[in-house]
Amino acid sequence: MVILPIRKPFFRSLLFITIFILLFNHFEASRPRKRDYQKNYYYAIELEENSQISPREVAVLLKISYEGQIGALDNHYLFSSSKEMTHLFTRSLNSDFDLSGENNDRVLLEYRSLKEKRKQSPSSLEKRSYEIIDKIVSVEKQKLKKRHKRVPPPIPKPKNKDNNDPDDIGAAYGIHDPGFKYQWHLINPLQTDHHINVTGVWKEGITGKGVIAAIVDDGLDLDSEDLKDNFFAAGSYDFNDHTPLPKPRLVDDNHGTRCAGEIAAVKNDVCGVGVAPDAKVAGIRILSGEISDVDEAEALNYGFQENHIYSCSWGPPDDGQSAEAPKGLILKAMLKGIKDGRGGKGSLFVFASGNGGANDDNCNFDGYTNSLYTITVGAVDRLFAHPYYAEKCSALLVTTYSSGSGSYIYTTDIGPHNCTSLHGGTSAAAPIAAGVYALVLQIRPDLTWRDMQYLQLMSAVPFNLKEPEWDRNAAGRLFSHKYGYGLLDAYRIVQNAKIFKNLGPQVFLEMPIIKVNKQIPMDTKGIVNSVQVTQSELDDAKFGRLEHVTVTVNIQHTRRGDILVDLISPNGIISHLGTPRMYDEHRGGLSNWTFMSVKHWDENPVGKWTIQVKDTQNPEFWGTFNDWRIKFWGEQKNLTGTLATTTDDSVKTTETTSSEATITESPKGHKTTTTSATEEASSSNKENINSLEDESSKSNTWIIAILVMGFAFIFAGLAYFTKKHFWDANGRYEFSALQSSDATNIGEDSIPLTRGNKQFMTSRELFDAFGDSSDEEEETTQVVFENSYMDKYMNEDEKVESETINEKNIDDGDNAGGSGGEDLRQGESINNRS
Repeated sequence: MVILPIRKPFFRSLLFITIFILLFNHFEASRPRKRDYQKNYYYAIELEENSQISPREVAVLLKISYEGQIGALDNHYLFSSSKEMTHLFTRSLNSDFDLSGENNDRVLLEYRSLKEKRKQSPSSLEKRSYEIIDKIVSVEKQKLKKRHKRVPPPIPKPKNKDNNDPDDIGAAYGIHDPGFKYQWHLINPLQTDHHINVTGVWKEGITGKGVIAAIVDDGLDLDSEDLKDNFFAAGSYDFNDHTPLPKPRLVDDNHGTRCAGEIAAVKNDVCGVGVAPDAKVAGIRILSGEISDVDEAEALNYGFQENHIYSCSWGPPDDGQSAEAPKGLILKAMLKGIKDGRGGKGSLFVFASGNGGANDDNCNFDGYTNSLYTITVGAVDRLFAHPYYAEKCSALLVTTYSSGSGSYIYTTDIGPHNCTSLHGGTSAAAPIAAGVYALVLQIRPDLTWRDMQYLQLMSAVPFNLKEPEWDRNAAGRLFSHKYGYGLLDAYRIVQNAKIFKNLGPQVFLEMPIIKVNKQIPMDTKGIVNSVQVTQSELDDAKFGRLEHVTVTVNIQHTRRGDILVDLISPNGIISHLGTPRMYDEHRGGLSNWTFMSVKHWDENPVGKWTIQVKDTQNPEFWGTFNDWRIKFWGEQKNLTGTLATTTDDSVKTTETTSSEATITESPKGHKTTTTSATEEASSSNKENINSLEDESSKSNTWIIAILVMGFAFIFAGLAYFTKKHFWDANGRYEFSALQSSDATNIGEDSIPLTRGNKQFMTSRELFDAFGDSSDEEEETTQVVFENSYMDKYMNEDEKVESETINEKNIDDGDNAGGSGGEDLRQGESINNRS
């Protein structure tokens, strides 16, 4: 018998090809399938967990096509049905049919019919059919809707252009971008302390390396010289046109590119730089057309192990008459993100607070910004004035710079070398915050979504203290419904992050629903109702430190815009949950609407919590306060006295269940923090390839093993393609019809928007967040910078004002006054935590 020699190169090539095919198919399967909303209806179907029911069996039973799993949501699947078939079926029932009505939908009618048969006459169905019906939790027909960019409102142009900016302002930081001198939010030579205080962070080499921010918007110009080197294709997708690359395609598709430039524009000779110039940006395009809940849910979880931050400068309309919150698939996607995103640490959802201030809007009526799972960012202009467009609410965590007082944000625009000097609104504020959080995650990738919120509120800088909005909460921190806990300060939050101790797991205490059922009187007192919280109830819930407070109300009213809702804590701290809105004519009141407040963070929950519902607006309209319930969210209390532990290979730190910081002494006696950035992915794939390419002598056993592996992969591939072909041929039902820009021309003083002389034209809840903790106790000390406004950063008027700010009645002052926190550099004295 002749044994033919085994040719290693041949089998090596065969193995590589097989692996490539399988990996390619896996990659393609992980992407959402292209959807044609013009030809098909789409349905989201949830199956019971561990139901052992295949989605393909559901497709056969309901005569629909299986499209795949919905993003990262377990047990949720997408199906489609031809519109043509649905319309023909409906016409056969009723000639005057309504295409948009769910009562006439073929799939929903089929599902309801099968459920009714299962209930009334089980014997009329095959056993497997009613088993499938029993395991279907819900069937939801998808409807298209539009999300709105928080684009900058028009602001009067400055009368005179400032010419005092030094040409070499960025030289000390290795920045030669020609537009850097116009980026006053990064370094401000006029109002010298009115900027985000980031240059000291850059000097430490903290520039966002290893962090990826996804811009959920209208696309991202990946060919821009300012962005292409930092573009992260693997975390990007276009949910409007269902293509892999989120390229801007419409005339006004410039919003996402501008936001991306604020975060991660590279250092070069084009435009300016981003807050985190070495971070990566992904583009997730959803704002360039109508999308379904499935699209939005998949977008918010897209690449959520690689994408760390989701920058969202959009939401429901800022018209002062909308009240819309994520629910169903979208809410589940947000919960999935904060529970499982970033390896279990939670995706960071950063939302712009909204541009409806001129419409009397309030961000507590936007369920995205009003969510405890998001960081809500407001806006202030370069003069510390509150822009007329900026919304206020009790869910507002922090404020940073944007357009106003004649100035805008200078950033990247559509085109290889294009820039714009006209970006603004809260749309511009949220990406600045996202860029700062990228800096923080570079040195502390172990921080959870709750850690970042707590770190942010304790690092924010109050300002304009003469304004009566400021109030000191029970924990001693200043809070304003206009500004949250104050200005975002990059240097402070990064320094605090170095020694921040991870929070323990999240817990909650939900009080029973309180029935009120009283008509709201037309007076200044309204209806007052209270609930008592005891220490024993907190102990039973293992409740330690208070974080968020949510209040869910049911209020019937013939004009929703007349309703005022306040929450008063046992310490007399008031959160304005719902404020009157002059344009809100909705006659349905508030049905199961949940308000959220961050004002009570660290307050002792024990005592009487009071809700006050008032109506003092229009006597011809009336309402009834039906019921309410309050829920407290916080950090788990460690009742055993021992420390919980967690293992994180990316950061080696010692953590307690408290968020108190720990500083270790270096050999030289200096206070240092031991952290390390996340290492890049391991080289296991390279090692596998190198081992295959090693031309050194191998044993016959190794050669045979490769041969067997190759045949195994080939068999798997053939099985996959055979199954896929069989299903495509037999598993789908196909039906046939029966025969029958902003222009930048702002005058001679306009800012150049590109190189040279050429000018260019220029959008159920989570109960445990699995917070990190530790098994080893170290000496605790204070966080470097706390949110008490230090005398060092006040002018004389504000020092006097700060002594009386705890009083409830604060004298009116000049809103434009006040100075901001100056640059904080290493070597300055640290401030103790209150």
